[in-house]
Amino acid sequence: GAMRAVNKAGNSLELLLLDSMKSDSLVELTLQSGKAYVGWVLNAGVAEPDRKFIEMLPLASGFRTKGSHELRFTTNYAEVIFEAHEEAGPSTQEDLRVIFPVSEVGSARPFDFATYFQFQEVGTMDSGESEESGHTGVASEPHPSPPTPQDSPAP
Repeated sequence: GAMRAVNKAGNSLELLLLDSMKSDSLVELTLQSGKAYVGWVLNAGVAEPDRKFIEMLPLASGFRTKGSHELRFTTNYAEVIFEAHEEAGPSTQEDLRVIFPVSEVGSARPFDFATYFQFQEVGTMDSGESEESGHTGVASEPHPSPPTPQDSPAP
């Protein structure tokens, strides 16, 4: 089927998107603009040569910082999505989906919030320390969790 065609073609992005749809797992897609989305892939037109768009239901969005490319969340869709699912059904979820051209995708990777928060607690490497000092240069400043929908305007 489609998975075999993608495997044969060797398209890593297609494999990631297919795996995400199959396992209902989260993916982080960073666009060339630096905008980033974490969510569920709804449609990726697998193994279609002229596929031009990816459709996603975002759980959170934000951007990658210019210098360090650190992921910073600005919008948390979780509360709205889960309330909509319980009250209004899938139609509200469809209103929240994002669709963008594959040509705009700069990078893609599986995403796990537990791992993300673990890295946020550890901090980042401090480039000011020399390697000879034996200091690991790990800062211990935790970063805040993604904001609630009330914290930021709609995208």
